[in-house]
Amino acid sequence: MKQPWTSILAGVALLLGGCNLGGSSTGQGTVSLSVGISKPTAGAYTNQREVEVRIAATGGRVESAKLRYDGPSSGEIPLAPSGGVWRGTLPESLSSGTYTLKAEAQAGSSVKESDPVSFVFDKDKPQITVLAPTSPVTLSSTSLEVRVRAQDTHSGIKSVKLFADATLLEEKLGASGGEYIFTVKRDVLPEGLVALRVVAEDLAGNVQETLVSVTVDRASPTVVWRRPADGATVSGLVTLEVEATDNVGVAKVEFFAGSTKLGEATSAPYTFSWNTAGYPDGPVTLKARAVDVAGNATEATLTVTVANAPKVFWLNPTPNQKVAGSVALRVEVQALRPINRVEFYFGPDENSISKVPGTPTQSGNTYTLNWDVLQVQPGSYLLKVVVVDVQGSQAQATIPVEVGSAFVITTPAEGDKVGPGADRSIVTITVGINGTLPPGVSVTRVAIYINGQYQGDATSNTAGDGSQIYIYTWNTTQSSPGHDPTLSGDRVITARVYYTGGDTWTNGVRVNYQP
Repeated sequence: MKQPWTSILAGVALLLGGCNLGGSSTGQGTVSLSVGISKPTAGAYTNQREVEVRIAATGGRVESAKLRYDGPSSGEIPLAPSGGVWRGTLPESLSSGTYTLKAEAQAGSSVKESDPVSFVFDKDKPQITVLAPTSPVTLSSTSLEVRVRAQDTHSGIKSVKLFADATLLEEKLGASGGEYIFTVKRDVLPEGLVALRVVAEDLAGNVQETLVSVTVDRASPTVVWRRPADGATVSGLVTLEVEATDNVGVAKVEFFAGSTKLGEATSAPYTFSWNTAGYPDGPVTLKARAVDVAGNATEATLTVTVANAPKVFWLNPTPNQKVAGSVALRVEVQALRPINRVEFYFGPDENSISKVPGTPTQSGNTYTLNWDVLQVQPGSYLLKVVVVDVQGSQAQATIPVEVGSAFVITTPAEGDKVGPGADRSIVTITVGINGTLPPGVSVTRVAIYINGQYQGDATSNTAGDGSQIYIYTWNTTQSSPGHDPTLSGDRVITARVYYTGGDTWTNGVRVNYQP
């Protein structure tokens, strides 16, 4: 049995009304309309201007349809049937923004509107900015960080992709803040010039891209020392020079002494002036590190010997000079580096030396220290000076000297005959000063001894040459401790001199007493 046409039409009407259809509307007669917008869908983001509306009519024929749009701009477009739906195209001049659509169909006297559909129309491409690196760039490490900012005003960013030429390296989904960071490993890039493409797509399907030109260089530079020669001895200012080459370009050459960077040169000739005064004497390893524009580096090393030790020369006293009292120790120092200290030592031999107290005064290259030898036992000594510079390098010089007593018995002389039998009953014992007394030192008492026994104190006098002397008159006919005038034989005369801050003994004078 054949199906009635009314049933077939009803089925078609139901088929056409499957999306966003409004309720049926019946005007005069039995016509019923259903209207629904199927494209775009509610809440969609799109850059397409085409719209589709499904319209179904029961009991009549759809005569016309139109679509109203409201948003940043407003207007109305006609709809035409095509492929089972009614289609239309929004104006080409339509600006981006949020729009509300409403379709209307008419069949006879029946008019029906669809439910409104709101969507975002976005025809504008995203904005994309490369924050780093600055193009073009030469890859200077094992990886490269590409940092971009991608933004979209209307629909938002869907994804940002990074390509090396046509190869996709990484994709990141849209994120708040708009900043995207990609890490590109050098190993995945071919040698030479590579175009990194950053492609941003918004939710409406608009695409924008930008390029970063990267040069991949895996070849290391070469570096060769020109001067100084390996094993050379150097001092003062030394010119360091190397030759460096690279297939792309040398960015710099760094110079090192040990682990300390001295400086760098960024263009040929690659040289640096090294002040060796800042280094202790001895071997130093020099290193030149050549770095190309891609960050590849090559090193070359050599060893030199720094010889900047100071030199010192005695000015006073002279070798084998006899000294007493106060002596000005004076030396001349020749040095490339500042001097840290100058010290004087004395002693009977190298293994038994003591530091001379005090700090030398400096005048230019001359260092002077006053040495108080009043309490130094007369005899042969070594004088030694040690000079140390700021790097610890040192120099020394040693001379022999004779230390004598600062106070000497000048009369009687060694071996003189005294006493009644020698027709010399009265003996004048004279004590003089040998050399110069230290500043601030004066004699306070001179005690005379015979054979170690105290006889009395000498009195102060002035000699004909103006020097200070001390005189004691010894009456050999009188008995005194240590002296029996009835007994002949040797008598040893000594004097104990008291001075500011101490006392000392003179030399002994042996005389022959004859009753």
